Amino acid sequence: MAYTLLGVDAIDRAGVNNHGQSYLYVNYPATHNGIIKEVQIYGNVAGSCRIKIYSDDGSNYVLERTSTEVDFGTGLTTIKGLWLPIRKGWYFGEYIVAGHQDAATSGGTQKYYGGEAGTLPKTDWSDGNYQDSVQAKVFTYVGPI
Repeated sequence: MAYTLLGVDAIDRAGVNNHGQSYLYVNYPATHNGIIKEVQIYGNVAGSCRIKIYSDDGSNYVLERTSTEVDFGTGLTTIKGLWLPIRKGWYFGEYIVAGHQDAATSGGTQKYYGGEAGTLPKTDWSDGNYQDSVQAKVFTYVGPI
């Protein structure tokens, strides 16, 4: 089954992103309709997160889907068994419930919010110049999303 990747390689990086924050990866919109079935995360301290899917209505980032809480370890973790439909142009993100994930300290663009974010005005999100070590696989899906 064909897939595309959203995000950056899940590798060891210099910085960390902390638990209790939501992250939205606006540099990586989905290029086609599909299903996120797998996510790779590089953990600095083992923990858990919820993968989230957002659309953009012009004024708000609209929460479309949320996974159940999934665990990640220290180092590379591949999370399988997800079923998160995503449309072309939508974004993926996450809420880190516990633990820390590695992040690049520069060269990225993401949004972050202090707490677990649902649908929020775009102005409630802050800009970050870094990128978590997290990558989603979007599998091509033919059918209603």
